[in-house]
Amino acid sequence: MSNEKISVALVGGGETGTPLLRHLLDTDFVEVTGIADLDQSAPGVRIAGEHGITTTTDFMDLVREHAKLDIVIDVSGAEHVRARLREH
Repeated sequence: MSNEKISVALVGGGETGTPLLRHLLDTDFVEVTGIADLDQSAPGVRIAGEHGITTTTDFMDLVREHAKLDIVIDVSGAEHVRARLREH
């Protein structure tokens, strides 16, 4: 296995996204590159900021700005978010 980390972006920093973010941060082979949430005071956004991780209100920023992104995890629960990510 390569020493390269898997690049992950997370859409949703609330009730589901926050515990997931904590697990991802504790995983040695994962690099969280960004988190998107409309609520910039969401707990996951706050934790991301404490770790120097990019935060945004526009989830498409995560896929546009990270050419080497491996995985986008959508835990927003919004169908339009899922549809737009699949379309991209």
